[in-house]
Amino acid sequence: MKLILSKSLKRLKQATWGFFGFLLASGQIAAHHGTRISYDLTNPTQITGILTEYAWKNPHVSLFFDVTNEGGDVVNWGGEMGSPATLTRSRWTRTTLKPGDEITFTIYPSRAGANVGEVSRTHPFFANGVRLSLSANDPAWLLEGETLAPTEAVPVPQDVEYDPHDLTGIWASFIGPRRSVTGQEPAPMTPTGQAKYNSQLPSYGPRAIPPALGNDPAGECNPPGITRALLSISPFEFVQGSGKLIQLFEGGRTWRDIWVDGRELPEEQDPRWLGYSIGSWQGDTLVVETTGFDDRTWLDSYANPHSAAMRLVERWRRTDHDTLELDMTIYDPEIYTAPVMVETKPYALQPAREMQEVFCAPADEGSFNERIRNPAGGL
Repeated sequence: MKLILSKSLKRLKQATWGFFGFLLASGQIAAHHGTRISYDLTNPTQITGILTEYAWKNPHVSLFFDVTNEGGDVVNWGGEMGSPATLTRSRWTRTTLKPGDEITFTIYPSRAGANVGEVSRTHPFFANGVRLSLSANDPAWLLEGETLAPTEAVPVPQDVEYDPHDLTGIWASFIGPRRSVTGQEPAPMTPTGQAKYNSQLPSYGPRAIPPALGNDPAGECNPPGITRALLSISPFEFVQGSGKLIQLFEGGRTWRDIWVDGRELPEEQDPRWLGYSIGSWQGDTLVVETTGFDDRTWLDSYANPHSAAMRLVERWRRTDHDTLELDMTIYDPEIYTAPVMVETKPYALQPAREMQEVFCAPADEGSFNERIRNPAGGL
């Protein structure tokens, strides 16, 4: 299928560089909804149309545009892009496009046949003949003096001094998001755990279905839970205060208190979305224990479950000036037959970065679901 309104196109180099631009281009940044399962990624389709609306909102920037189909009829389409935060790092802004622009790009259409699709992150995007970059990995797009984005953490000389007990700063994963605490296969579960796992319908992994047909609590702007927040691509900031370490997450602008004043975990707790956390130093490793969870959250995007009795143990180590590593172990005998050990996740220090406002606003989420997510899934 090829839908076009013909007009001559003129190429213009426009660079995009920086680490998160590379992640966006390589497809490592994806919706928390898992909408990609709703699109036919084997059918990249060139499309040209006239922009009618440019919705610069969370959770995803959306394009709405008129195209002329093969029968000569004008049809309005919707296109899903990345979040405002990820597009900002590729130099897009809320004024990059405007209604009336002629846009040409590649789209992955809905599997359900609806007039919606996902805008390709790796094919060229043109607006009024100008090439707008969604990739940091194409040398032809770079401006003079710029360089390609790094694909991994940049090594720091060993003689750079740092305090392994000082975790202050903004940290971001340089390996992309982790969708599962266990990989493709779930950990062995108890009958109770298996029943809960079967009832949770994700949009990622081997059981993925379109989010319009699933029941991911994050798709309705509910808190994702601490393990899922730590596995995501969204950065966080550590702020060290008196008697506690504050962890600020860009996604949802959420903060978490980690008490390091010597207190014990409370014996009686009300359920909390992020649990109740205490920490202590064992050598150069910060060991954080968390209990008191609300069991409505998922451990990850694959819908691995947990109970309210889960105990989470994190081990944080600053291995050099620019690298922080996290190991997690999940103890939940009500759900799993043995402790679940999560693969080490590294984070890179982001000294020049500022935290952005990335709220999951129900008003915007509802609009996106109604206009993009649900039609893409066949509703």
